[in-house]
Amino acid sequence: MTPPIVGRPFLPKRAWNLLKRLFFCLKNPPVVEKPIPGSWSVDGVTLSCLGHSTTLIKLRGTMILTDPALLERVGIRLFKNIVIGPKRLAPSALSISELPPLDLILISHAHRDHMDKGTLRRLPKGVPVVVPAGGAGIAAGCGFKDVRELAWGKSIEAGGALITAVQVEHSGRRDPWEREGDRACNGYLISRSGSSVFFAGDSADTRFSPGLAPSGVDVAVMGIGGYDPFIWSHATPEQVWKMSRELGARYLFPIHWGTFKLSEERIDEPMRRLLAAAAGEEWRVAVRLIGQTFVLPKENRYERS
Repeated sequence: MTPPIVGRPFLPKRAWNLLKRLFFCLKNPPVVEKPIPGSWSVDGVTLSCLGHSTTLIKLRGTMILTDPALLERVGIRLFKNIVIGPKRLAPSALSISELPPLDLILISHAHRDHMDKGTLRRLPKGVPVVVPAGGAGIAAGCGFKDVRELAWGKSIEAGGALITAVQVEHSGRRDPWEREGDRACNGYLISRSGSSVFFAGDSADTRFSPGLAPSGVDVAVMGIGGYDPFIWSHATPEQVWKMSRELGARYLFPIHWGTFKLSEERIDEPMRRLLAAAAGEEWRVAVRLIGQTFVLPKENRYERS
């Protein structure tokens, strides 16, 4: 098993390698499946990652979209159709026009690969948006009327679900000149009718505490990529596996891999390392492909007492 990466100096040569990878796509892009959200049950828990951290979640009838970034590029938007930043290695599993009616949009933090203005401006403006402290202005500036900032440990009801903000180990700054602390970075515990999903957004290795049910969660949606060399803000797959077990999550739903080349690890490395870390319990890793649909089983036949 590949050992977890520790912090290394960000040398000019490594910076140049990263810059090249930001702007050139792979010859063999990752495989993407196409979800059919119109067929998802209103009584269950169904998830599909559309790419990167943009995840469609149907929790007991509540349709939620997380960290919307569905266009070809993310980055600094100079004009309406000119963006400087990384290009998708794989297409979004659903286009904006193919999205189902949404009950709620959750945004974990203001980084451009998680809170893309181009995508937000194209989404329906009547949908409630939940953002971390300091993020309301961006969402409101994109035309949304119902924008709610949620501080760590606080809860609100939105879209028919109970949403609790959870502290994660990451930076919320959107631009380099912003002060640390101007914008927060949230994870979210989403609960409805006895089912729960934890959306972690981005996080380094940490111990989640406020707001999480002690009995665990049904599904933990956690990022597994972007750790090389950014170990201080993105956990390795091994650390993510450990955190999911500490949370008592029945299933780990991996995101934040295979879409944008934002770090130096190979594009398929995070999933390979995660499955190796989960050896013997690979069944807990909910999906293997972008766009693949996961339906939470009513009973876990693998669970041992």
